[in-house]
Amino acid sequence: MIKNKEKLFGTIERSYNKKKDVYFVHIPKCAGRTVKKHFWCKTEDLDLRTSHIPACFINDMEKYKNTKNFCFVRDPYTRLASNYFWQKMPRRNNITLRKFKDFKSFVYKLPDLSFSYNPFIVRDTTYHFSLQKDWINEKTFFIGKKESLLEDINKICDILDLNSFKINELKNEFKTGTSFGDYMSLYDRRMIDIVNEIYKEDFLKFDYKMR
Repeated sequence: MIKNKEKLFGTIERSYNKKKDVYFVHIPKCAGRTVKKHFWCKTEDLDLRTSHIPACFINDMEKYKNTKNFCFVRDPYTRLASNYFWQKMPRRNNITLRKFKDFKSFVYKLPDLSFSYNPFIVRDTTYHFSLQKDWINEKTFFIGKKESLLEDINKICDILDLNSFKINELKNEFKTGTSFGDYMSLYDRRMIDIVNEIYKEDFLKFDYKMR
């Protein structure tokens, strides 16, 4: 639960481009820091904390009611694993995950846990685990993928007429050090079936293959 709404909404400006009247929806663990750094990082001391706020809440605000947005999504299997290990880091201090000894036990219990894309209500675990499809809305005009990050960053540059931002390689990609293969090796058949069921709408909407 986010206790300070003003503080959270105050971070929207860090993901908003006034000139283009567009904001970036940072879906957790979908290369948001890399995208943010590419488009907004002009000084070394820039605050890179991005607003983990679903689009519907942003467009409910008078200032942004007509503002369009774009986002990046990720394969549900790797996103779930990446999110779990990120939330388990000591500095994150995620109390709700302490009762799980490992990733397997967490996934096995996932069907019994409640979570919502709404950051302002209490659930069994953080809203960061909510479905990606709930973070976008009718004003989302572009959806890139982490798996094609370089190509899709250049696509959004074309759409926004930001040719000077186009790149040939990702020099500042933020990584946690784990690859797709490493994450998939953590899954057994039961875990895969659970993810398939819970995140079914994400697989379908964003054209990811179920295993």
